[in-house]
Amino acid sequence: MMNDDDAVCEFQDGLVNHRNTGGGGGDANALNELNEERARIMAEREKWENGKADLESQRNEAEYQRAMTSVDNNILDLLPKVKEAKELVDLLNRVTMSFEVVLEKG
Repeated sequence: MMNDDDAVCEFQDGLVNHRNTGGGGGDANALNELNEERARIMAEREKWENGKADLESQRNEAEYQRAMTSVDNNILDLLPKVKEAKELVDLLNRVTMSFEVVLEKG
C-alpha cells in the first residue's frame, strides 16, 4: 500500500513527464501542431493588443478634443460678460479697472 507522500510524488512525476512529452506520448507531429497553433494564437493576440492600443489612443485623442471644445465654449461664453463689464466700468468712469480674458495652459 502507498502512503500519501508517495502518491503525491508519483502524481507530480506524471505531470512533469506529461508536460515534457507534450502530453501526446511523445508524438512529434502533434507537438508541432500544438506549437503552430500556439504561434497563431500568440500572433492573433499581439494583433489584438496593437488594435486595442490604437483604439485607446484614438479614444484619448477624442477625449482631448472634447475637453478643448469645452474650454473654447467657456471662453466664448465669457467674452460677452467681459464686454458688458467693460461697458459698465466705462459708464461709471472707473478708468483704473480693466477686464481681460486670458487663457493659460499649464
